[in-house]
Amino acid sequence: VAMTMMDSDVDASATGGEDGGTNTRSDASDSNELALLLPGQTLRIQIGDVSASRKAWKKRRRNASPILIPCSVLGVNREWMVRWNVMTLLHQIGEESGAAGGAVAATAGKLGRAYRQRLGGDLRDHAAALGHGSVESLLQSLFDDRIQAEYGIQTFVEPQHENLVLTTSLTRRQARSFSNSAGMVQFHPESDDDG
Repeated sequence: VAMTMMDSDVDASATGGEDGGTNTRSDASDSNELALLLPGQTLRIQIGDVSASRKAWKKRRRNASPILIPCSVLGVNREWMVRWNVMTLLHQIGEESGAAGGAVAATAGKLGRAYRQRLGGDLRDHAAALGHGSVESLLQSLFDDRIQAEYGIQTFVEPQHENLVLTTSLTRRQARSFSNSAGMVQFHPESDDDG
């Protein structure tokens, strides 16, 4: 189910699961993109029919299982979606780097390639939609001082090759553990001419 994309919101329909974000994009069509969802992330959802859920819950209530309620994700803010996606990809693919003082790091180019391969989107498209001239400008904007202080993701320009590098304050093990907690949602952003 595709929803209309408005301004900086990306509309979505829930089809993903808790697979840790390790799947590649071979199973989805080219027009769809995946978004990584992390515990505590804010989304707009629509609750579905709960009658079937209550019936199934009655059978399981003896073992203290929670009631499962069907829902659809209606929308995700594009800026926050890209921020969470990049942060999670950094934690998934980042390696300890001497240029980053031994911190887990990844270049903007490596993150862009991973974004295309794993999530099916293009950071250049998101940069243009959010009013940035380049992916590097987008990443520096997404991880400003406030976000750096809150989430421990920093950006710097590597002096030797002049590449933008993102680093995390987490150890490699903590970073992989963080990224494994992500679920996925597949969405289809509609273009302006779709009506």
